[in-house]
Amino acid sequence: MGQIATKGWIYANRREVSGWSGDNKCPTKSEIESADSSLEVSGIYDSNQLVQQDDINAYGWNYYFSGTPTFIDDNGAGGTYTIYVDSRRVWTVNGVETDYEQYVRWTFSKNNLSWADGVMEGSGSNPDRLRVTITGGYQLYRSGYISFQQTGTSNTFSVPVSSASRYILRYVGLTSDSGVGIFNSASTPKPGISYPYLRRSPGSGTLVTYGDNGFIIADVVTGNPVTAYLGNTIYAREKIGNSWGPAVQVTLMVDSTVHF
Repeated sequence: MGQIATKGWIYANRREVSGWSGDNKCPTKSEIESADSSLEVSGIYDSNQLVQQDDINAYGWNYYFSGTPTFIDDNGAGGTYTIYVDSRRVWTVNGVETDYEQYVRWTFSKNNLSWADGVMEGSGSNPDRLRVTITGGYQLYRSGYISFQQTGTSNTFSVPVSSASRYILRYVGLTSDSGVGIFNSASTPKPGISYPYLRRSPGSGTLVTYGDNGFIIADVVTGNPVTAYLGNTIYAREKIGNSWGPAVQVTLMVDSTVHF
């Protein structure tokens, strides 16, 4: 005859029933099956009988929910991307997974993504991917995310989405080896302020530099960093020794071949 199960044994080996940990009392069949809906007693027992360990089983599901890729990074040109969704549950017996599994439905929502559309795709009523279409032609940085929810569970995940090109600033015709400062005004830089400046490419008369989500330049009044965007008027001055050359208006462009 097998060993009679205690509440503590059931807690440690079948299901973690609240209040049963370390308890040496032996529950009846009705106590076991009413303690947790996943617990089931096999064999022939009256409701008030004690139960052998081998006749107690715990059944349940392990849920899985994830997506790939984990982010979408568009260069501003627009396009279509696919997020593959793994949403399923696997049947378990006494905590051990079996070969039986089921598809689990899921939903999605867009957050700060008026410039992107999502369509669920897959086999019949069981979609396994989301097709994301991003509207192109936008040059400033923008970002949002797509939230995924597994139906009937608390499982979620999110996929960040960003779309922009990098800013590129080219300044041709440098004669100084000291570099160039980029300012928000054509006003003369003030003595005593240590302005940041950029060095040109070695051996050339050209400065090429990149910026993400705007371009950091110097405020000519304070020397503090400020952000310039497409369409802003900005000025370059060569740094000649301890002095600055004349202001030359320059333009920020977008390099669609360079991704974040």
